[in-house]
Amino acid sequence: MGIQSPFNTNSSNSHIVDKMLGNAYPVVREVYGKLGEIAYLVKNTEAILEAGNTALNTIEAVAASVSTLNVIEPRIESAEQAFATLALPLGSASVGHTSIGSGTISTTVRTKLSELVSVADFGAVGNGVTDDTEAILKATLYGVSLGLPVSFSGTKTYLIGAAQTTFPTGTRWITNGATFKIGTTDSGNSTLFIYGENTKIDSLNVTVPAGIRKDRVLMFTGNNIYVDAINIVSIDVQQTTESNDGAVRFQNSTIVDIGTLSSLNYDRAVNVISCANVHIRNLNITGYVRGIWISDTKHISVAGKITTGSVNAAYSAGHNAVLVDATSKNGTEDVILNSLYVEGAGEHGIRVGGAFTCREIKILNASVHNTGGCGIKMLGGGVGQYHEDINIDGPTITDCGQLNFNTSGILLQYVLRCQIQSPTIHKRTKTYSCWHGINMGAVDTIQIDNPIIQATANAGIWIDNGYGGSNDYIAINKGRLAGTLLAGSYGIYLDTTAETTRKLSIIGTQIDSFETGFLINAAGTINRARIAVELWANTKAVNFSGASTSQLIIDIHGQGRAGSTVNCQNGSTWNNYDTFAFEVLKAGVWTAM
Repeated sequence: MGIQSPFNTNSSNSHIVDKMLGNAYPVVREVYGKLGEIAYLVKNTEAILEAGNTALNTIEAVAASVSTLNVIEPRIESAEQAFATLALPLGSASVGHTSIGSGTISTTVRTKLSELVSVADFGAVGNGVTDDTEAILKATLYGVSLGLPVSFSGTKTYLIGAAQTTFPTGTRWITNGATFKIGTTDSGNSTLFIYGENTKIDSLNVTVPAGIRKDRVLMFTGNNIYVDAINIVSIDVQQTTESNDGAVRFQNSTIVDIGTLSSLNYDRAVNVISCANVHIRNLNITGYVRGIWISDTKHISVAGKITTGSVNAAYSAGHNAVLVDATSKNGTEDVILNSLYVEGAGEHGIRVGGAFTCREIKILNASVHNTGGCGIKMLGGGVGQYHEDINIDGPTITDCGQLNFNTSGILLQYVLRCQIQSPTIHKRTKTYSCWHGINMGAVDTIQIDNPIIQATANAGIWIDNGYGGSNDYIAINKGRLAGTLLAGSYGIYLDTTAETTRKLSIIGTQIDSFETGFLINAAGTINRARIAVELWANTKAVNFSGASTSQLIIDIHGQGRAGSTVNCQNGSTWNNYDTFAFEVLKAGVWTAM
């Protein structure tokens, strides 16, 4: 009968065979269709084996080469083997990482983690109990060696037990808001942390626990210092005693940029010594004897607030919210105090002092309140060491304290070239605003525009002599001086008993409610002076005495000529609001026109 086609299920002589072939039909058909390929494999088996061995040798060679690069061999045959591979020291190199955001570049977890050095990798615990000083230093040294920043956990507190730790040039910290807790009492000259050049830190939060004394906390020295925020908090009042003590000190640094700088309960808070190009954008000092000390520094700007004097603050030398000085002529220059709020100084709110000239000082939009001494005091070192080129623009000053010659709203002594624009001096909670609104002595080239001075205990403006230098080129323009009719009070007091006053001009100022509107004690010499003011409701308008007022010419509008002692130059005028007469001084006699 011959062989039947396997695809015909009903062609066999045996019904059983036909049935079996029918059940196996799909398999038989598949084999039948591959008969040609099977025949090819049988015929060429030897050649196929040789090609396979060649390919295997090539793969093994590549694998051997790759293994020398510490890349994990890609042959993973089970989940258990995969986890074991990832657990190896270099396992993170096999895990991909892509940052969130469009346009980011894919990398590995190992590469991403290598961008930072963690203090935890060097043993820092951050529990506030274990001393982490050594671990932080080691991590920093390692980070600097690689040019990488050092990372801290923002939720942890790192105990610092060392008396002093110096960090290397190039320190970069990302603290993420972590806290550093001081664990060692030290009243000596050691500083907790010292940073060198090229320091960049996001934030430094330092806590001084109760019962711990630490006279010096942070010092930055060298160039290029950048810190976004510094916050020093002491639970106890740190009664520092030495001049260089303080919460934060910048010394011998050029280019310093600080975002926020806060200090709580440090009697001496911030020192800036022998620096240049310093910017403190938001100063916040609370609880102080001396807030910020700027010495031998050029090109510095400070803004912010200094409030709440320490329990140790007193009416004593150096107890100033801001102290500016120099140890050589022009050692300090280009100082900008911008929108600074000051309150509670034991002595002066803002003082520019010292034995040597400071120049280019700008006090812009300052608010000074409740001081023991002056609101603002400019005291040069004496003849030949005048403070120069001063600009005081828009200050508000209230409640200056002790009611003596050293408690003026603004005091200028040994000052050359000073402009004061729109000062406002008044009382807030005290009986009087100050002793003198503005006090000047031994000054040259002073211009005061639109002063508003109220409720002084003695004089609105006091121009004094006796400091070894004359008063030259003083111009007071417009404004209002208002007293409280106290006995012995003066709207303007000019004393020439010891020195010459040259080229004095007071124009358009309103003076009212003093015992004497304008007094000149002219035992000395007045060389060319013009006074054109308005006098209102003063007990006595003027008292010009002395033979040396012959170069004084006046143009007064107001009340109170009767009873006044007037000794001035012929040609002076008085528009008398009591008699409604216009009078001119002719041959020493006031004559109605």
